[in-house]
Amino acid sequence: MKKALTCLVAIAVLGACSAIKPYPDRYAKNVRINTATDSSLFSKVRTAVDVYSIEGNCETSYQGTVQLRGSTTMLGLPSERPAYLVFVFEGSSFLGGTQSSTTYETVFRPEADKRYEFEVAYADRIYGVLMRKAAVGDETGAEVERQPLADC
Repeated sequence: MKKALTCLVAIAVLGACSAIKPYPDRYAKNVRINTATDSSLFSKVRTAVDVYSIEGNCETSYQGTVQLRGSTTMLGLPSERPAYLVFVFEGSSFLGGTQSSTTYETVFRPEADKRYEFEVAYADRIYGVLMRKAAVGDETGAEVERQPLADC
């Protein structure tokens, strides 16, 4: 009994140390993320997006993380409020024992009457993120340039 209680306490403490929390996706789905990663039997690629809100003088507040596990993920961000998105690409190789991590960051303000689409790709240690914005009913839309947090 004492051993089981010790294990439960250890699990609770370790769980509390984790800085990753799921994004509370409670807004209308206005962002579509299409993910294409090149994993194989000997390597694995994990992608996620960390979502931050931006307050007054460009201060960010971590809202949560969305794991990009499937080919398409729908996400809801509040309209007319700036968001800071950090796409995280983590690769690992089983044979070489190597790990790599890189990020792609951008700021944008979702408009109420628009939809957004991100093309997120990672292959051969090369990553890319393309963002498009379109009015409802517009199939193609227009590419949106990356905006660094410093330009907030």
